Amino acid sequence: MRLSTCWVMVALAAVACGRRLPALPGCLPSGGITPVCGLQNPEDLAAVPGVPWLLASQYRREGDPPGSLVAVPAAGGAPVRVYPPPPDAVLPLSGVPGCAEPPDPALFAPHGLDLIADGPPPWVMLVVNHGGREAVEVFGVMPTDAAPEVLWHGCVKLPPGMVGNDVAGLPEGGFAVTQNDLPKSKLGFAWAAIGRAFGKTTGGVIEWHRDGGWRAVPGTEVSVANGVAVSADGKRLFVNAWGADELVRVERRGDPARRTVALPVHPDNLTWAPDGRLLLAGQKGSLGDMLKCADAANGNCTAPFAVLAVDPESLATTVLLEHDGSGLGGASVALRAGDALVLGTFSGDRIGFVRPAP
Repeated sequence: MRLSTCWVMVALAAVACGRRLPALPGCLPSGGITPVCGLQNPEDLAAVPGVPWLLASQYRREGDPPGSLVAVPAAGGAPVRVYPPPPDAVLPLSGVPGCAEPPDPALFAPHGLDLIADGPPPWVMLVVNHGGREAVEVFGVMPTDAAPEVLWHGCVKLPPGMVGNDVAGLPEGGFAVTQNDLPKSKLGFAWAAIGRAFGKTTGGVIEWHRDGGWRAVPGTEVSVANGVAVSADGKRLFVNAWGADELVRVERRGDPARRTVALPVHPDNLTWAPDGRLLLAGQKGSLGDMLKCADAANGNCTAPFAVLAVDPESLATTVLLEHDGSGLGGASVALRAGDALVLGTFSGDRIGFVRPAP
């Protein structure tokens, strides 16, 4: 038996032998979190400037219905699907060579996203998609009196063998993507968890530019590359190493100096706070707990989590919120929206609002 097969069997045994995760209560406030339910694994979030709406990617796990993009009122309220459009909708399309057709609605599986709201609308939103093709889908976003309008414009397919996770737009154009050589499946999640246990390097960051295509970013090789963010001046990348419980900062050009800070969580996504710090959400728990969350019987992960603020210069971290997972567990993203801290999860039927934001 190959060693890799043995490790997978160890991981699966950890699922069987670990503690049973408690069930979440109904869609009621709990542990300081007010939930909005009726979602499907809202893995990543973005705030839409100037209007009281959030956008969320509804991540598709194995056995789930197709994924989608939804808008949620920033004050709390029922989600509204904004993509894919209704089957009878007639919409303008602008596919590009190599990606002339929009994602198949029956396979769409959005993951990390980034809304680039520089200048007047319409704005650009980038979304990592695993459904039917491994690609960064490009959307236009137009704020309206109702939910924002989201139209597909094209895509950029990832290099063969790479599986994306998160995406961040670059100020000069193009974007950065975290990628791993791990399939998006239960077995792939088990392998990711094994990578965490053994500190295995699984991927890093690649950049795409219209005039040069893809390139690997030196110094970003990590164990289970997850969230990514870019500084406003475009000089630095911040990468979450979920498998090593670390945040890594690298220079994009010139000196590839790498700084690393250890974290008390398995770090997931990154967002920028109004005060210029990074907000980092991450899960806590054993290998077995994380694997259970990937296949939660009741559809909800209840693993404890924490939200940290990170100074981008010193990399000093401040814990803003520690939570036992009641009300919402396994947080994958934290976002400031008005007076609230909004939380998403990679495994659950809800987002959570914490008011006032810590």
